[in-house]
Amino acid sequence: MLSSSVKLINISENYSKFVIAPLPKGFGITLGNALRRTLLSSVPGASMFAIKINKIKHEFSAIEGITEDVTQIILNLKKLAIQIDETISNDEIANWKLETWPTLKINFIGAGVIKAKDIECPSGFSIHNKDLIIATSQSESTKFELEIFATRSVGFKTFLQNREGINSPGIIPTDSNFSPILNVSYEVEETKISYASSNEQLILVVSTNGTLSPKQAVAIASKNLISHFQLFANLLNNEELENISNISSTTKKTFSHITTPISDLNLPLGAYNALVRANIKSVNELTELTLKQAREIDGLGSKYFSEVKKALTVKGLSFKK
Repeated sequence: MLSSSVKLINISENYSKFVIAPLPKGFGITLGNALRRTLLSSVPGASMFAIKINKIKHEFSAIEGITEDVTQIILNLKKLAIQIDETISNDEIANWKLETWPTLKINFIGAGVIKAKDIECPSGFSIHNKDLIIATSQSESTKFELEIFATRSVGFKTFLQNREGINSPGIIPTDSNFSPILNVSYEVEETKISYASSNEQLILVVSTNGTLSPKQAVAIASKNLISHFQLFANLLNNEELENISNISSTTKKTFSHITTPISDLNLPLGAYNALVRANIKSVNELTELTLKQAREIDGLGSKYFSEVKKALTVKGLSFKK
């Protein structure tokens, strides 16, 4: 088993790169895909689910003195990076009534650009992207009053889903994107050990909206995966797992040729290159050849053929009968 480690490279406060190496062949894409999907779908966060604007009844309205209509304002508000303090439990939020919900408020009077920094947050709520533009007031006499309803969850909810719990007139449901993850990408690189063998390294790049650091997000996603994989591990008790481990160790030598690269045969360079050109990369692929097929490999003359056959014999293996 390879002794892998994670190297964290903080590019900025909300943008980090993780390099996991060394990994066995194939594990880079396995881990990368699982982490990416879990990061994008299952990391909890906070989002608005409804708004209330003074004298406005629905999202298709225009607002006197404001350049943007309600639809545009909602699109801007969707970019809000809202954080709800961990001291406020999910059970506590579940018991809140819409009429007494602690809302984030804007009371803006006059002309100018209305930004997220103008939002007054109740206790336990905060905004991380305070420079976000929400609307533009055209006149000194304009009075813009807005309330934002926010909660904590995972994933995405449409305004139709949020509307089911809203019966109050004047409260406009919105879409909710609870994920604090802005983007996740990964790539797998081959790392050479020698001219004949190699491992992999996984490079995972994560950016967040600032309510959670990339390191925290990756740790949460990993624990989520572990908790689900543990369900399968629990199918066996410790004694059964130990027995399987013992069987595995005694049969490892017998079956290791299935994934063993041909470089482990310590062949002469000419013989090794001939096999590689024939697209034979593992000992298992080699033992699937008959004597006739092996002799017909281009570049594998009688001398090199004898060396290959001898190397297989040392391992207790042979060509296919």
